[in-house]
Amino acid sequence: MIWLVAVALLGFRPQPGTTSSCDVSYSNAADEVGSATATPRMVVSAPIVIIAVAVDSTSIQPRRFLMVSTGVRFHVTEVLKGTLHDSILVLSGRFVRHDEFNSAPVPYRYARESAMRGSCFTIEYRRGATYLLLLAPEEGVLDIGWAPLLPVNEQLRGPDDPWLHWVRSHLVR
Repeated sequence: MIWLVAVALLGFRPQPGTTSSCDVSYSNAADEVGSATATPRMVVSAPIVIIAVAVDSTSIQPRRFLMVSTGVRFHVTEVLKGTLHDSILVLSGRFVRHDEFNSAPVPYRYARESAMRGSCFTIEYRRGATYLLLLAPEEGVLDIGWAPLLPVNEQLRGPDDPWLHWVRSHLVR
């Protein structure tokens, strides 16, 4: 597991055609995870960008990229990009009792620390907390699985959060 985290932090990306959960499907050869261009490209590539509050948990069908059977139900408070037909969204994940803000400077080049534990995705959420979610269809449902190791589901510190302002300024509508 330590090896996986180390190579991920160094910008390693598996060769095309592999089935690693850390494949970055939206990216091209010039956009390695952690590069200065990866985050802006991720924001532009995200079909759906929303602000949502984590409200409760539910069971879900495990998805290929995470294989967890717990989900977090979100109440969508604002759609920043794309079209969403429901105000409720369920993502793979689980509740934790602590906040987990990204400690890096904006623009974030990597996901929150819990993504670096080997899964390539952050799936921990705090009940009642607000998140900026960049979503794409994965296995027929909207989810975060399209951009491993990248800041697709960051907890916000409030309406004046610097990450929220940065993403808003880079959205292509």
